[in-house]
Amino acid sequence: MSPKTTTISLTLLALTLTLTLSSAQAKCPASSIPKILNLYDLPPSIFPSNVQSFSCDLITENSIKLSINLTGECVVTRELWGVKNVLTCKQQISATLSYRKLADVKGVTVDLSGNIPPPIPTGLMIITGGKVYDVLGFKLFQFYSDRGDSPPFPFIAFPNEAPNCDTNPSFVLSSRLLPFNPLLVA
Repeated sequence: MSPKTTTISLTLLALTLTLTLSSAQAKCPASSIPKILNLYDLPPSIFPSNVQSFSCDLITENSIKLSINLTGECVVTRELWGVKNVLTCKQQISATLSYRKLADVKGVTVDLSGNIPPPIPTGLMIITGGKVYDVLGFKLFQFYSDRGDSPPFPFIAFPNEAPNCDTNPSFVLSSRLLPFNPLLVA
């Protein structure tokens, strides 16, 4: 190979690598998951903080598939106005994001309990999606599950940062919640 051919080949290789790396970073519209969720007007803390890596795939001009790799399976427990939810996430979770909507959620279950009026379901559910909507000037977020919709939660009740995740809770075994047994604790 002549020096000119080698120089052209190396230049093309460098250009190709630059374009490839630029397009890979350009797929995600922001540098963190809370920032991405904010761009879609979704609560910034609906996914846990123990993220090892994440990626985005453009689906349409207005929606992306967000894939998240956590450092391991984990649990986030929250309580608001007498409603307790225990969110269990697998190591790989994903969802389709569009403006104020969450769809095709994979790898997330919730155990909902507390002061919940019928017909809202309680117990262990697989989260499938969610949406943000306004009622009398208040922004609310509601999850969808395989067993029905959650109660609407005030948007302001969600913190701005992703919640810490318990990667070794005593009541979870292979993404299944175990019943509480006081004899095991005593």
